[in-house]
Amino acid sequence: MTHLILIRHGPTEWNTERRLQGRNDIPLSEKGRGEVAKWELAPETKGAIWYSSPMIRATETARILGASDPVLEPRLQEMSWGEWEGRFIDEIRAETGGPDLNGGQGLDFCPPGGESRQQVVARLKPFLTKVGKSGKTSVAVTHKGIIEAAMVIATGWDMRGKRPAKVGLGASHHFEVDNDGNLAVIQLNVLGGATP
Repeated sequence: MTHLILIRHGPTEWNTERRLQGRNDIPLSEKGRGEVAKWELAPETKGAIWYSSPMIRATETARILGASDPVLEPRLQEMSWGEWEGRFIDEIRAETGGPDLNGGQGLDFCPPGGESRQQVVARLKPFLTKVGKSGKTSVAVTHKGIIEAAMVIATGWDMRGKRPAKVGLGASHHFEVDNDGNLAVIQLNVLGGATP
């Protein structure tokens, strides 16, 4: 089993405004850069292979954390929210009539013109297999949608009802991954970067 640490990127202005970013390439806010600079990394990250979503908010986070040249991995990009991208979350909730953007559809949910939750899970699986077969501790800076997909794979959560853990900005999530890309949870939602 291989140790995989997923870290959610630092805060952006759109996170503060509660707007859906999706594939919009929004940089970290000035405040976000300052917060990331204070995160402490777990000892396991020393000598690890560093991956990052190619989106600027993730690559900035990885570089501030000390990964000068992370491997850019397109499968770690945020979920596409299609026509909803750039819109305020509360505005969408008011239109759809519920607190859950999934509308109770779980893994079958797909925003208009976007990517379904099932597609995100399917897109992540080959990356997990690659990491598992490497046998090397890996750190990946990514997004909420990808971390939720990892929780689906690790726990069997169908994205209905209570999630296994909140995915906070800057939180890390520790997993073991096998050669087939199957995940087992070590610890979820560790705040402050990757301090266990």
